Amino acid sequence: MYSRPFYPAVSRAASLGSVRALPYAMVGINVLAVLAGTAAVALWFLRRDFSPWPALLYGLFPGLALTVFRD
Repeated sequence: MYSRPFYPAVSRAASLGSVRALPYAMVGINVLAVLAGTAAVALWFLRRDFSPWPALLYGLFPGLALTVFRD
């Protein structure tokens, strides 16, 4: 079973069908996903009356940063 079925379609749409722009579109999508995940963790902290700053630990986690640029 394919774990991310929409990633290729979104990547193709973001690159506007250009094969040369596809790797840049994929990196851009991954960066947006990390930003969205970090924002979600920060909002989760805010809803529980915690400081949102520890959410940066999620966004700056070395394993996550490596996978964004090595996909």
